Amino acid sequence: MDMKEAVRAAKLYVAEIYADEGVSDLLLEEVEFEPNQKVWRVTIGFQRPVVRDNPMSIAFPPRRSYKVITISDEQSKILSLREREGMH
Repeated sequence: MDMKEAVRAAKLYVAEIYADEGVSDLLLEEVEFEPNQKVWRVTIGFQRPVVRDNPMSIAFPPRRSYKVITISDEQSKILSLREREGMH
C-alpha cells in the first residue's frame, strides 16, 4: 500500500462510518507511516453539524472533528479509528 492508497482508504472509511451524521468537508490533515509496526496513521478532519435542539446553538459554527485512522500496510485493513488530540 502506498500513501495515496492509505489516504483514499481513510477518507472512504470516515465517510462511510459517519454517513448518517451528515459530515462534510473531509480533508487530509496528516499522514504517517510507522515502519516498525507496518501501519499507516492518517488524520482526517471534517465538519460535523451543530445539534439544533438548543436555540443557542444557532450562534455556533459547525465543529470540526479530527480522527486518526490506523491502517495495516500489509493487509490494507482498517485497524482503528480514534479522536486526534490537540487539533483545534
